[in-house]
Amino acid sequence: MGTGGAIKNAEKLIKSDNVIIMNGDTYLNLDFLDLLKYHCEKNSLITIAGVESKLKADVGSIFVDKEFKIVKFREKSSNKGKGYINAGVYVFKREAFNILPDKIKFSIEKDVFSSIIIPNHFLYISDSEFFDIGTPEKLMLFEKYMKSMYE
Repeated sequence: MGTGGAIKNAEKLIKSDNVIIMNGDTYLNLDFLDLLKYHCEKNSLITIAGVESKLKADVGSIFVDKEFKIVKFREKSSNKGKGYINAGVYVFKREAFNILPDKIKFSIEKDVFSSIIIPNHFLYISDSEFFDIGTPEKLMLFEKYMKSMYE
């Protein structure tokens, strides 16, 4: 069902007003209570956790206004210099599920964040270390990092 279809299918299991959703191929050491507090204070429909990046990598780039309201999301673009990137952690208000299509395969990043104007859509910036662990090589780098933290 893609990332979006999987999220939409989980809607019936959601019992709270807000839900934290995470990609399975990334790691971000995040204060989830602070993220949720920020989401509620902003009265955000969808909040995306992101990190500042100086990398030129194939990542989801996020463009914000001065209040960190998201004005543009570009999935898998070459990030040319300093900016904000998608860290794969989201908070959805229950009403956000209403903008997701039913029973089709779609990407939350490409088909929703990149193409739908979402009101009250904010970026939460984390200063934590972010890792893409979606390939065996990247997972090995992450494992080395984690081992070094506990040596």
